[in-house]
Amino acid sequence: MTSDNPHNLKGIQFSASVPDEELAKISEMFTSPQSFVSLASQRAYQSGMDTLEQLIDNGDITINSLFFYQKFGTEKRFNAPELAKRQASNLYKELSVLADKLLLNAKIKTEDGRRSAEKRFEQCVEIFQYATKVRTLSDITLDKFKEFIRPLRTEKDRWHHDTTPHHHKALRGFALCLDHHFNSADFVKCTEVQRSDTRNKTKDLFAQPEKHMKKWVSSWFEFLDAKKAFSTKAFKDAAAKFRDFLEETYASNSSPFPNEPSLYFSKYRGEEFYEWLNEQQESNGLSNKVLIKTLTAINTYSNWFIAKYMSDVDENGELTTLAYPLMPNHKIDQIIQQHGGEDNGEIYPSESPKPCPPLWMVLSLKEILTENDYAWAKSLTSQYNESILDENGRPVWIPVITYLYLVMLEIPIRKIQVLRLDSGEGDIWRYDAQADMWVKNDHQLANYWKNTGAKVQNRGVFRRKFFNGVLNPQFVLYINSNKISDKKVGFNEFSGYEIPWKNPNVIKYLDELRVWQEKYNPAVAPVKFKDIPTSIFEGEPTKQVIDSIPDRFYLFRSAKEVKNGNRQMPPSNRMLHEFWVKLMDELEKRLHDEGIDCQLILTRNKNTGAPQQALYNPHGLRLAGLTSLAQQGVPIEVLSKIVAGHKSILMTIHYLKYHPSHISELLSEASRDLELKYQKSFQSWLKEAAWDQVAKYAAYNSEDAIEGVMSDVSRCTSSLWNTTTLGLCPYNGTRCHDGGICVRKNGKGRNIYLPVEEKNCVICRHFITGLPWLTELWVHGNALLLKSEKTSKELSESLEDIKTLKVKRKDLQKNGGEVPPQLVTKIKKAETLHEKKSVELDKVFQELHATHNLIEKIKHLPKHPIIVEQNDHQDNLPALLIRSDSEFEFDYKESPNNFQNLDFVIQASRFYQYERNEDFERERDQFIDTILLRNELKPLMLMNLTPEEKRQAADAFAKFLVTKVDAETLQLLKDGRVYLNELGLEQELLKSVPINILQKPTT
Repeated sequence: MTSDNPHNLKGIQFSASVPDEELAKISEMFTSPQSFVSLASQRAYQSGMDTLEQLIDNGDITINSLFFYQKFGTEKRFNAPELAKRQASNLYKELSVLADKLLLNAKIKTEDGRRSAEKRFEQCVEIFQYATKVRTLSDITLDKFKEFIRPLRTEKDRWHHDTTPHHHKALRGFALCLDHHFNSADFVKCTEVQRSDTRNKTKDLFAQPEKHMKKWVSSWFEFLDAKKAFSTKAFKDAAAKFRDFLEETYASNSSPFPNEPSLYFSKYRGEEFYEWLNEQQESNGLSNKVLIKTLTAINTYSNWFIAKYMSDVDENGELTTLAYPLMPNHKIDQIIQQHGGEDNGEIYPSESPKPCPPLWMVLSLKEILTENDYAWAKSLTSQYNESILDENGRPVWIPVITYLYLVMLEIPIRKIQVLRLDSGEGDIWRYDAQADMWVKNDHQLANYWKNTGAKVQNRGVFRRKFFNGVLNPQFVLYINSNKISDKKVGFNEFSGYEIPWKNPNVIKYLDELRVWQEKYNPAVAPVKFKDIPTSIFEGEPTKQVIDSIPDRFYLFRSAKEVKNGNRQMPPSNRMLHEFWVKLMDELEKRLHDEGIDCQLILTRNKNTGAPQQALYNPHGLRLAGLTSLAQQGVPIEVLSKIVAGHKSILMTIHYLKYHPSHISELLSEASRDLELKYQKSFQSWLKEAAWDQVAKYAAYNSEDAIEGVMSDVSRCTSSLWNTTTLGLCPYNGTRCHDGGICVRKNGKGRNIYLPVEEKNCVICRHFITGLPWLTELWVHGNALLLKSEKTSKELSESLEDIKTLKVKRKDLQKNGGEVPPQLVTKIKKAETLHEKKSVELDKVFQELHATHNLIEKIKHLPKHPIIVEQNDHQDNLPALLIRSDSEFEFDYKESPNNFQNLDFVIQASRFYQYERNEDFERERDQFIDTILLRNELKPLMLMNLTPEEKRQAADAFAKFLVTKVDAETLQLLKDGRVYLNELGLEQELLKSVPINILQKPTT
């Protein structure tokens, strides 16, 4: 039978009653492409088509899409151009409009190439119309499209070998048009092709497992769902290695293949998988890190499977099993210790090895992005879409990626969190940024979530929030995803967290972006997470997680076609990377122009010179204080106000049964003695307490502190425990060198920890404290607030200095002048100072976070069983801090000046000497002297007083002011807008201050 025999036609089924002559007529529609337009080919087409349609109508023949795309004989093809010319359907007219809108052929450079692509697209549509009998675009369904595509695909989900790349491109363009019309990404997925080099690798294992692995893969999917794994890649890689191990180890007939988990775990297997991994390490260079991750992943799975399917609970409630886990836990620990110290080889690194750019460089990036109305970003051709035009027909700049990086420069959230932000187009309320008020959302999709019965009906990044005690709705930023906590709520609509921070720059960028999207890239419906290709969001979540993630109106919609997606989805990782390396390349050029020799671009394209890889990545972006802003502890709105510098902050503690109007009413020599007794009593109690008692009644940063207290060596030297003024150190202050966070886990007792600053106890993992140190921690927290405000002010001043110097440099360059070396040096010094102040502010914030967290823990501790003789505390206020009356509320209060906080810390430092600070004393004295001079009274600095007399006078005067007038009136007194005699306080002040201040200053 020859290759041109009609019986060799593909994509056609016919009954035995069909004569060979009629099959021959059908086969004559196939000819060489060069002959399609000949008169003979057209006649053969007409005769064959008439025969085909008559046989189809009679039910003697059925065909599918492969009939039209097959290669018949050596080079013959179906005369698709003739079919397209004769049909000229309305369906094609509808789709051609979409194709033009999407610029499907915009990248084809020649006119002939574009015409050919348009003809192949037309033929594709007309073949679809003929095969499916669909007449209009609205009649197309995903099922019909899948039915059409299926014959053109192989079992391995690749294109049939008869199809050509031109066919693939036309079919993919057709799918893109359908996705755009139906706001979907499902059609184009039907045309995806798995790369041949991934065959028999991880993706094939899970997508199309072979028969002997099906039960394993089914169990692995169940395990991933049970763990609610957001990213499954690491486990799937480990599972692929375990598959390779099984196939190599149990390949022979003498070792039957365990084709399901229960068969494997029902028999003792020794350490065969670990031994196989060791062989891979020796032969294939498997790293220690991958070995450990693979082994621990499969071991975790084995424990889960055995507990769920191969175990039972005995009469004592204990879990019993006859199965054998992959490895016993103690052996896993040994292996981690053995392999963890090699390779320089961190097993679980706590930080990315990528370096962070210095702060001055980050500020330069912000300058590049924003200067001259985003001129640099607007110069990039990649930031345009030829289908998005203004009213004059000119391409419109797409600000999406620029604004994404600018937001990352302003608030401490990760790139993926920015990408996931919701625009709020489906919300009930909308924030009017210009009017600074909440208004009803008037978008055409307003109330979308409410109308669908969603539990969370406002999902936009701008969220309207009511707080206890506040009548008007407040503004918070809603970050709708969080790497850790989302798992607790199942990745559903309650995921994420709120940042009560009205950052003006962030509001500007996000508000402008929503306005731009509504005008140039309007949403028609929320996007389903399952439709988003993996090129946008890394990781492969389980089906359970994918089904849980809510639909979203993505604010950062790419406005450009995304591979396997559409313009309603965020930009792909590739788009973001290309923009980032171009930005780093621009920074490198500018630094070279400034005479700074550096290399920020590590690799470039050999042909074009385009940047490919940069020294720094976007994860290192940060601004002053932002590292600490992201940490748990002091609320971010408090720290943001410190950074902004508009208000002063006071940490307040209000006792529920006693309200001292001034710190001096809480502290005295007698009360301090009693406080020290309680602290000594607490220390003695710790020596005898059990582990769970210490955990219950003490506050600490890490359970390592309890381990330290409980160690035999520590208990033997408990009388020498170092009282750090804020708590206790069980190591007598000798372990600052390893009191920080764990940077490498090498197994118990071998972990590596960072040091902490000498005697900075509140951030140390060994530190332990409790209720007897509450007042000292309170004072310390307020001292840190004062330090942070001072450092933040210095940081702002240094930034202004940098801006001034850079303006000078720019003016010189603009006028063609030479930039003197002295100016370059000044700029470098100013940038170095700015970096130094930024680091200082971060350190103060970190210490403030730790202090806040310890106070918060003390607040929730139960009443402590310390016994002190009753007559020791009956008449002394600190007993309130220790016994049943010690309940308190903990908060922060804004003030137009820092006088109240200065006075609080200074007067407390009379008893807690480690908090003494001459700068604080000097600032408070200057505040007092200003008020005295405004009231025509002699300032303290001009009085002939001893240091002790001056201190007593300043303390008395400050106490008088703090207790008699509020912070706003204090500011009015300082500014000279109100006077003591107007307030009726002049005579009362005379009685309160131990010196005669009612004397006029000498002129």
